[in-house]
Amino acid sequence: MKYWLLADPHLGHDLLVTEGLRSEGFEELIFKSIRNLVLPGDVLIVLGDFCKGQDEYWHKQFFTKACNDNVKVILILGNHDNKTNSWYLNHGWDFVMDSILMKIHGLEIVFSHHPVMCGRSIINIHGHLHKDRHRNDPTNKNNILIYTEDVYAPVDLRDVLEGKTEYCGNLVRTKK
Repeated sequence: MKYWLLADPHLGHDLLVTEGLRSEGFEELIFKSIRNLVLPGDVLIVLGDFCKGQDEYWHKQFFTKACNDNVKVILILGNHDNKTNSWYLNHGWDFVMDSILMKIHGLEIVFSHHPVMCGRSIINIHGHLHKDRHRNDPTNKNNILIYTEDVYAPVDLRDVLEGKTEYCGNLVRTKK
C-alpha cells in the first residue's frame, strides 16, 4: 500500500489556463496519472481545492475516470471546497476533514490545505501555495509544500519524505 498526495487540482478552473498557469486539458492529465499510479489498496490524499465550480460534474469525472476500484480517497478541505462534509461523502470520498494527523512511516504528519505551525517533531504536508507562490519560511522547517503544476500527477509520500521528488517545496528533507 502506498500513500499518494495531490494538492490543489482545481478541476475546471479555467482562469488557471487563461493566465498560463496550467496547460489546456490539465484535468485529463491529472485523471490519467492517477489511474496509472494509484493502484487498488493505495490511499490518495487530496490536499484541498478539488474543483472550481461544477462540483457534481467534476466529482463524477474524477471518480469514473481517475480512481481505480478499492482506492481510499481522503479530501482535506481547501478554501474552494465549500460543500458540506456529507455532500462530499455522498459523492465518493471515504474521508473528509479540515486536517488530519497521521503516524506514517514512523513519522507524525499533519496533512492540511494551508500550512500550519506544528511542534518540532511533527511534519506538516500541505498545498495551497502552489509552485510559483512558494516562500521558504525558515521559522518552520517542518513544512513541506506539495504542488501539482508541471507534473499534473500525485506524488508518493515516501518519495516526498526521502527527498526523491522535485514536485514539492521542501524546507527540510526528513531522514528515516
